[in-house]
Amino acid sequence: MAQYPNGNHWLNVNLEGVVSNRDAVGSRVTIYGSWGIQIREVHAGESYGITNTFTCHFGLGAATQIDSVVINWTSGIRDVYPNMAPDQTVTVLEGVCVSPIASITGPAALCTGQTVTLTANSGFTYLWSTNETTQNIDVSSGGTYTVTIDDGTGCTGTTSFTVEQDPDETPTITLNGDENFCEGESVVLTSSTANAYLWSTNETTQSITVTTAGTYSVSITGFCANVASDPVTITVADTPDAPTATDVYIPAPGTANLGATGTNVLWYDAAVGGNQVGAGNSWTTPFLNFGTTFWCADVLSLGDPGAYGGKVDNDAVNGQFMNNNNNYLTFDATQDFRIVSVKVYANGAGDRDIELVDDNGNTILTGTFTIPDGESRVQLDFDVPAGTGYSLRCGTGNPQLWRDGLNSNPAFPFALGTFGTITGTSVGGGNSLEYYYYFYDWEVADDAVSCASPRTEVVVDVANAILEGQGVDGLNVWPNPTNDLLNISFASGTSELNISLTDISGRVILATQADGKALGAGVTSLNLGGLSAGTYMLNIANAKGRSVQRVVVR
Repeated sequence: MAQYPNGNHWLNVNLEGVVSNRDAVGSRVTIYGSWGIQIREVHAGESYGITNTFTCHFGLGAATQIDSVVINWTSGIRDVYPNMAPDQTVTVLEGVCVSPIASITGPAALCTGQTVTLTANSGFTYLWSTNETTQNIDVSSGGTYTVTIDDGTGCTGTTSFTVEQDPDETPTITLNGDENFCEGESVVLTSSTANAYLWSTNETTQSITVTTAGTYSVSITGFCANVASDPVTITVADTPDAPTATDVYIPAPGTANLGATGTNVLWYDAAVGGNQVGAGNSWTTPFLNFGTTFWCADVLSLGDPGAYGGKVDNDAVNGQFMNNNNNYLTFDATQDFRIVSVKVYANGAGDRDIELVDDNGNTILTGTFTIPDGESRVQLDFDVPAGTGYSLRCGTGNPQLWRDGLNSNPAFPFALGTFGTITGTSVGGGNSLEYYYYFYDWEVADDAVSCASPRTEVVVDVANAILEGQGVDGLNVWPNPTNDLLNISFASGTSELNISLTDISGRVILATQADGKALGAGVTSLNLGGLSAGTYMLNIANAKGRSVQRVVVR
C-alpha cells in the first residue's frame, strides 16, 4: 500500500458483522499508538437524505506503527489485533479474523502474440476471474484480472491487476524555444523518455539542437515495437540585409527627409536597442536644432504578415490633447494575436505608461514608452490572448495624447484584420460616432517572429544649429558630424571671432581666433582629426553676438 502524496500514513477499517448486523452499524473501532487514541463509529446516516461511508478512516501522520486495533461490536464481542501495519485497507469479520490482503505481481503490459504470468501472494486458496484456482495464471490478452484469496477460516481478500496490450508509447516532442525563429538562432527538441532514440537527423540523444528549417521526428524503442512521433516543422527566416541609406544635409534647423531601401524599414534613435521613432522607406524627422544621428533596419516577420486597423489618422480639428487617463478604447480578440505598434500624437516629448487590461479590470501587460513630440509610432509588442472586453489604456499620470471628438468619421467598430475588433470606448454607450482615444492605426499580427537586419547609420548634418546666444552674422559650420576638418564660414566685415571647443565637462580642447575684417566673407577651419570620438561644444563669439553649437566627432 502507498502513503498519501504528502508522505502521511493511514489505515482504513471495514467491518462485517456475524452476530451483529452485517454492516456493523453502531460498532466502534479504537486504535492506539504514539499519537494516543483515535476512535471511529460506524453510522448508517445523519440527518435527512445523508448516507455515511461504512469505512472507518484513520489518519496517522508520520507514525509508522499501530500498537493495537480494538473493535467493540454491537453484539458485545470485542476483537483485539496488535501491531497492525499502516497504509492498508482491512476487512474485519466479527469474532473471526482480519481478512488477508491479496496481491498480484506480473508484467503490466504485453504485446500481441505474447503470454505473461500473473502471480498471487502465496499461502492461500485462489479463485481468479478466469475461474482458474492456481496461484499463477498465464494470460495472452490485455484486461483486468481479479483474484480472491481464502485463508481457510472464512476470511477472504480480493484484488485486481490490469495488463495493457500493445501499450501506446508514441513519443512526444517538446520545444525549448519557438518553432519559428530567425537565421542564426536555434531551438532544442526533446523527446519524451524512452530506452533509445533515433531522430530523423540520425542523432541518438534525447535532445537535439536545430538551426535549420525542416521537418523533424524521433523514433524510440518501445515495449512492443519502434514508434515514431508526430513530425515537428521548424521555419527559419532569412535575416534581411541592412538597408542602404545616405546622410542628409539641411542648411538650417528644421526637419529632414530620410530614405532607405528595404521591405519593412523601421527607424531608431540608437545603434542598439533605443526607441523606434519612425517607419517606412521615407521618413520625416522631428524638428532638429543640431546634427543628429538615426539608424534604420529592415524588419521582417514569420507567419501571418499581420494587418492594420483602427482610425488611420487623427481628426486634427475635432479633438484635443487629454490631461486624464480615465478613458480608453475597448476591443475584442477573436484569436491570440500581438499588438505590434500604434500611432500616437503627443503634446510634448516624454515617457508614457501604456497598459493592456482585461474585462475584469486586471492589468495583464504594461510598459513605459519614450514618445517624441508630435506624431510617432510606439512599438508595443503586447501579446493578447483570445477573449472579449479588453482595453488599451494610458497608465497613471497626464497622458497629453490626442483624442478625437464626437462625430469624427469613420465610426466604430474597426476591424483588426481577422484578429479582432476595436468595439468602442469607455464612455461611448454604444454610439458608433463616439470619442476615439489616443491609439491610431494599430499594427497587429499573430505571434510572429520578427527578424531584424543590422542597423544602418544615417547622419543629419544641420547647418547654423545654434544652441545658445543670438548668433554671429552669417555663421555656418560644416560638416557636422566630422572626423577631420570642421569649417566655419562667416559674413563679410565680421569683427574678430573668438573660437573655442570644449568637451562635455567644459574643459577647453582648443582655442583660436579669426579676423573677419581682414578675411572678408571667408572660411576658417579647425582640424579635429586627432580628437576622440564624442560630442563637443563649439563656442563662437565677437562683439555683436555669441553662439554655441554641438559638434559630433566620429
